[in-house]
Amino acid sequence: MNILIIDTPETRESLMMLNSALNTDWNILSAKDEKECLTVYEKNNIDVVIVDFSLEGNLRLLDKITELNPSQRVITLSSNLESSQSSDCVDCIKKYNRRRVMKPLNLQELYHTIVNFDKMVCKYFKSFKDVDKVIPILLRNYNLCSYDNDNKTIYCDSSSEHLLTTQYYSILNELEKYNIKYSMLEEYNIKIKD
Repeated sequence: MNILIIDTPETRESLMMLNSALNTDWNILSAKDEKECLTVYEKNNIDVVIVDFSLEGNLRLLDKITELNPSQRVITLSSNLESSQSSDCVDCIKKYNRRRVMKPLNLQELYHTIVNFDKMVCKYFKSFKDVDKVIPILLRNYNLCSYDNDNKTIYCDSSSEHLLTTQYYSILNELEKYNIKYSMLEEYNIKIKD
C-alpha cells in the first residue's frame, strides 16, 4: 500500500514506527514542498493520502490532488472540526472520499482508519447531527439491511438468518461506535432515536 503523507516530519516518523512495529507492507512517501508532493503523487499509485490541511499550503495541495483524482482516499488530520463545518460530513464522504483523524494523533485510530477506510464512516459525523444522511452510508456494507428515513428505522431481511445475525450485530457495533442512539425492535430491526 502506498501512503503519501503531507504533514510534519513527526507525523511521518510516527507512521513509519507504526509501520515497522506492525510489520505492514506500507510504502510511506512524503515530499518537502508542494511541487515535489504533486510529482510524488503523479508518479506513484497512491492508495491513501494523509494530510493536515490546517498547515499552510496543504489545503491548496489537497484541492489539486482532488482535481487529479476526486475519488482519492484521503485522511485529513486536524486539531479541530472547524474546517468540516463549511459542508457536512456526508458531503465530505460522498464527494471527496475523506475521513478525519483528530490531533493529537492517536496511532491506533490512524491505523484503524487506514486499514478500514472503505468500511467506515468518519466518526465525527455525529457532530453535525445529520444521522439520516449518514446511516445509508454506514449500511452500504450490509446487503441485508436498509434504512427508512421517514420511520427512522433500519429494516433487515431475515431470510438468511445466520448472515443476518452477523450483519445485525456489526451494525449495532457501528451505531455504538458512532454514538448513535437506537433501540432494538423485533425481527432484527433497529429504531434510530433522536
